[in-house]
Amino acid sequence: MVFPILHGEGGEDGVVQSVLESSGVPYLGSDPEVSEKCFDKNLTRQAFIDIGVPVADGGVFDSESAEDFIKKHPHFVAKPCRGGSSIDVIVARNGIVPVKTELSRLFKKYGTLLIEELIEGDELTVAIIGGKALPPILIRPPYGGEFDFDNKYNGKTDEVCPIPTDLVTAELVRGAVTLAEKIHDKL
Repeated sequence: MVFPILHGEGGEDGVVQSVLESSGVPYLGSDPEVSEKCFDKNLTRQAFIDIGVPVADGGVFDSESAEDFIKKHPHFVAKPCRGGSSIDVIVARNGIVPVKTELSRLFKKYGTLLIEELIEGDELTVAIIGGKALPPILIRPPYGGEFDFDNKYNGKTDEVCPIPTDLVTAELVRGAVTLAEKIHDKL
């Protein structure tokens, strides 16, 4: 039995799962089609829209088409459609000026990016095992920081579980669990 805990392209995009299936090797986790859909942020976004999950305003843009969106939404998140572990994710506040060079580099590297309006707030993550949600985890990056690649792995981000009701309401936690199970079931 293989437990494929590989990140990024080739590891979580259905490639390894396809090889294991074609070889008759049992493995844990989602099948190749689900892995592919969930690895591609734009395909996942579209699946959310299709099942009625609210998403931030945004879409896939090239460098030219992004300009109008960024003028309308000076606070935004830009990321490659296919990638993992927060690699090459930009969180921008107050317009394009501080990130113009970085955006240009990413457009040259990827051609297009998924860009969405930044929605401020607490970040919860909910793992699903056997179709049931585990207790949600509150993600709290260091003060003034983002939950970016560095803060994901440098030990400076607090991951709070169980979540005290003075940090996040029990109603919001229940809502996150319900939404996570719905998304898992549909994807």
